[in-house]
Amino acid sequence: MFGIGVELVSKKISILIIIVKFSIEFQVYMDVKNSLVDELIKESERLIEVNKIDEARAVLLNILNELDPESIDAANNYAVTEILKGDFESAEDLLRQILDKDKFNITANENLKYIKSLSVKSNNESKELKVSEKTTEIIVEENSNEYENEIYKEQFPIYSRELVRKENVLLEGSNSKLTIEQVRRISFEISNTCNLASAHKLCPVNQCKEKIYLSSKVVEKTIDELSQIKYNGAISFHIYNEPLIDPRLFYFIRYAKDKCPDSKIYILSNGQNLSQYLVEELEYAGVWMLVVSAYSMNDFNRLKNIKTKILFKVFKSVLDERLNMYDIEPLNLAKNCLPFIRDLSVNCYGDLIICCLDWKRKHSFGNLYNETISGILKKDEVQSIHNELLYGKRTLHLCRRCDWKR
Repeated sequence: MFGIGVELVSKKISILIIIVKFSIEFQVYMDVKNSLVDELIKESERLIEVNKIDEARAVLLNILNELDPESIDAANNYAVTEILKGDFESAEDLLRQILDKDKFNITANENLKYIKSLSVKSNNESKELKVSEKTTEIIVEENSNEYENEIYKEQFPIYSRELVRKENVLLEGSNSKLTIEQVRRISFEISNTCNLASAHKLCPVNQCKEKIYLSSKVVEKTIDELSQIKYNGAISFHIYNEPLIDPRLFYFIRYAKDKCPDSKIYILSNGQNLSQYLVEELEYAGVWMLVVSAYSMNDFNRLKNIKTKILFKVFKSVLDERLNMYDIEPLNLAKNCLPFIRDLSVNCYGDLIICCLDWKRKHSFGNLYNETISGILKKDEVQSIHNELLYGKRTLHLCRRCDWKR
């Protein structure tokens, strides 16, 4: 009996050893698998940032179909690719599936809010936007009206006068050296996409062969640099793009307000996706001023009825034509201009360009993927051009053909 008992215990120990070995091997397997999933998710985010959406989707499908069908991070990233491709219905379905598993998931909730705010219309709905069949330009009256809410009327003139006062101090001063501390506004072109591009054939966006998204890391890095000087100027997320169709916009706004709490977030939009709900979300996120260019009477009348506590302006606009800016005869105006101070322009490629008019990137002074704002502004070329424009000497090809005073 005793021998049988020992043998039984020995067998149990052997089985236990096998189970322990299997458990260890399984844990190692799970650790390796989880590590691989994390790496693939990071790779998908990198691909999304450089606009390789189809490649990102392939990576994410590999995770969801083979490695980890329950990965919420992968599902959230896949929903983002659906949004970027314009398939809002599929994105919404996927986000709701995520929230069924984790109803407090911040990313899914934020992206679902974003989709709702767009108020996407179905194809069979009548569109307020009227397009001429011959010219494909939006039909509006040339002489436009404007609407400004009370807080805009009250505060914007004060803000403008203060900027002019600072500019006069600079003009009268003996030291005209350009520094990052003098910058009053920086504009990030977070993509080259616009939901009116197909209607506005003369917009530079229509010259782009592929969609480009400015890396989130570049935006973060630059805002981090601004935070070091306690930047209190304006930050915007547009040049030729429509910022409200980029799902990263609210993240950028919150990041900017967190790092530079005294900064002023300025949004310029065509208003196609703007609603009362979305304006309230922008207000809550910390936007300081919202300016909307309405390209139809219906849009103008709809937008001016929006209520908000932030500075809000709507103006009826026409589609201008900037494609030939480089080809017109030189004007050679002796008019001072301060583009590096009034509006530092970073295009979707990361280039710091002379100003928003330079859509061909002819006058680029550095790239923020591998440089810093302060480093670029210290360059002799930038300092020289700044000093020339400060006193009305326009030598750059584009500046000689421009009558703006920025």
